Amino acid sequence: MSFLPDEIWIKILEMGVAAHSLSCRDLCSLSITSRRHNRLSGDPSLWFTLVTLDFSQEPRKNSSPSPASHSKDLYKTMFERSKARRVAARRRAILIAESNVAVCIKRLEELERRWREEGERMKAAVLELNNLERVR
Repeated sequence: MSFLPDEIWIKILEMGVAAHSLSCRDLCSLSITSRRHNRLSGDPSLWFTLVTLDFSQEPRKNSSPSPASHSKDLYKTMFERSKARRVAARRRAILIAESNVAVCIKRLEELERRWREEGERMKAAVLELNNLERVR
């Protein structure tokens, strides 16, 4: 493995990223195995491809960053934004569910109150019927 030149390694990694066989997690895992792999996995063209593949639908402030720019930093920023959006969406879903539960609880309490009132009216009606029967 160490006999392969860096250019070949970069091509192998580029092919893996382009084929969706390597993710950002894979590149980060590779980067901690050795200094050489750290240098290779930090290649801007790899991260540019990942940015393009993973965040193609998301609007970017830069219209078209070149592979020579800090694509890894751009990926990190876009990943953090995407993660924050997912967390916010989960929070919204939880708040909506909690709100629905609160509405249902309130409705249930109202129904229980009406049920008790109806029970009291029925008791009063039974008492009145008993009184009417005694009067006859």
